[in-house]
Amino acid sequence: MIRLYHGSNVAIEHIDLSRSKRGKDFGQGFYLNANPVQAMEMAIRTTRFMNEGKPTLSCFEYDDTKADEMGLSVKVFPC
Repeated sequence: MIRLYHGSNVAIEHIDLSRSKRGKDFGQGFYLNANPVQAMEMAIRTTRFMNEGKPTLSCFEYDDTKADEMGLSVKVFPC
């Protein structure tokens, strides 16, 4: 299991890909980060851009051995 973070202007309890925006760097999707500091930086940027909410980290536990069976396309950037 890997703990991953999503930085936003609101708390995210359940991932809803229909709410994700097109035109992101790697396409429409739900972006997560293993580094909570970087995720919080994104939360701050998002809150400023949206001009509402407050910088919030949402945490998810991810079993990287099950990506294929879950139909996920995962892009990993090594440190």
